Amino acid sequence: MKLPSINSYENLSNAVQNKNASIEQAVNTAKVNANDQIAPDSVFISQVYLVDFDFNSWLAEPDQANLSDEQKQQLTSLYERLSEEDFINLAKTDVLKNEQFLSLSGQLDDEHLNGLVSAISGLSVPASMLFVHVNEYQPPRTEEEKIAQFIDVIANQNEVNRDKIISQAALYSESVNTYKKNSRDDGTYSEINLYFSTDSSANNLQNFVSSVISSDNPGDLVDQLSNFSEQQQSAMLNVLGFDNHLGTRLLDQLHDKDEAARQSIVSFLGDITQKSGAFLEFSAFSSRDPDNPLYLRKGHGDNMYTTVQDMVSKTVNLLEDYEFSDEQLSKFGEDLTNHPRQQQIAYLDTFTIGLENLIQRDENNQETYNPLEDAKSATQLFALLNDEAALEKMYQTRQGEDYRAGTFFKVKSYQEYQADAKQLMAHYLPSIS
Repeated sequence: MKLPSINSYENLSNAVQNKNASIEQAVNTAKVNANDQIAPDSVFISQVYLVDFDFNSWLAEPDQANLSDEQKQQLTSLYERLSEEDFINLAKTDVLKNEQFLSLSGQLDDEHLNGLVSAISGLSVPASMLFVHVNEYQPPRTEEEKIAQFIDVIANQNEVNRDKIISQAALYSESVNTYKKNSRDDGTYSEINLYFSTDSSANNLQNFVSSVISSDNPGDLVDQLSNFSEQQQSAMLNVLGFDNHLGTRLLDQLHDKDEAARQSIVSFLGDITQKSGAFLEFSAFSSRDPDNPLYLRKGHGDNMYTTVQDMVSKTVNLLEDYEFSDEQLSKFGEDLTNHPRQQQIAYLDTFTIGLENLIQRDENNQETYNPLEDAKSATQLFALLNDEAALEKMYQTRQGEDYRAGTFFKVKSYQEYQADAKQLMAHYLPSIS
């Protein structure tokens, strides 16, 4: 069956217009064409999907015909300033219907306008599933809604902050591959592997935009990120995308640390957050009735979101609560990076509980000294952190009694685990129990 078309191929071949046509001419053409009626039995194909794009005809299409003269002028001006490819890509989204974007585009110079367009284009590529699950499902929002929220934040900044946010987003968008690889063609396609993949060229851009939208002061966020190397920024954005509140606190704690200390901590946290499981609903602990216990396979929960979130939280708390030297922080991060996951979990719990036990408090519950400065106490604790057998015991304390020849374990509540872990620490450090 031959489909009827709106324009003949002869007309279509002559449809390319001079991009330097005046705004007045384009608007007047749109007014005339807007009155043309499309035959009821015709098939409407927008200009953005044709080989030869005609701007004036596009402006007269139903979606644009009812726009105000001012909006048509803004669209015409935008078309004249952008490459045709960029304009067509924008026209395929809802962003050209966004009055805030149209107004903002007229305020930007060419550099920042093109930077913003590049970022918007990059946001069409999703981040890996973890960051999508955290940032786009909690609560749910579409790609168009996220772009609109980003534009709203930018439009409400002063000019300095507005321009540096756009520049940073444009920088991250340079790494985005908008031409998605077809995984089915390589002979190893797997829905499961694709779903749990930690890799996406859009991770940095998507995490940055999510962080800007969530930030109380987006300008300060950009300034803080700019103090880190490119590699460290990527790791920090993993943490921010994983948990914005924890990531913001981490930025605050690392701003005055030396390069080695930053690299050590950020590399560790960036790695574990990127590789965390995507699902927020599951935990390694349970509050079930003791008469109806839950049994899970050994190692269950080691890479869960809630487990990794607890690890990040403990690390940030340690940085906030104690005055680590740059050298101590570097060793802290290096030790954690070099341990396997189970020892990482145990290391952080041992360090946290050990330091809590070492703190001496006066009647007003105020710290009277920093345990890291107490040579004897610090020596005891650091020796414990380097004892693999002790770390294994701490990890095993997370799990209840063995089940089915040690393949499964009885799940504890988090409160039970904390009580047992503190009891174990008192055994290893009897002098401060």
